[in-house]
Amino acid sequence: MALQLDLRQINTLEPGPVYKVLNEITYAEDIASEVFVFTTVDQEFSHVASVWDLMNLPVGHAAAVIAGTDRYRKDTAEVGYASVDTAVEFAEYIRVRIQALLNAYKSATEDFEGITNYVFTPS
Repeated sequence: MALQLDLRQINTLEPGPVYKVLNEITYAEDIASEVFVFTTVDQEFSHVASVWDLMNLPVGHAAAVIAGTDRYRKDTAEVGYASVDTAVEFAEYIRVRIQALLNAYKSATEDFEGITNYVFTPS
C-alpha cells in the first residue's frame, strides 16, 4: 500500500486583519481525502481526522444531518485568525496531524489488520 496525501495550504491576509489558512487535500492514495472534521451544528472545523473518524464519520454536512452524527469530514478546511502567529501555528498543526494520521492509518491497516494463525503445544 502506497499511502499518500498531498496538502496545499494557501495563506491569505484579509481586511480585519484576518489571517486565513486554507487547507486542501489535492491527492489521496489508499486513504480517504476527506481528513478534516467539522461539527454538524455550526459547521466549524474541529480537527484532523483520526483513523476512527475515517472509518465512522460521513463525508459532507448533508450526510451527517441524514445520519444524525455530530461531526462529518471534508477535504478542505479554512480557518481565520486575528494573529499571524496563531495562523502559522495552525498551519503547522495541520501538517503534523496529517503526518500522524498517515502513520496511524498505516499501522492500523498494514501492521495490525490481517489473519495470523498460532499453534500451541504443552511446554
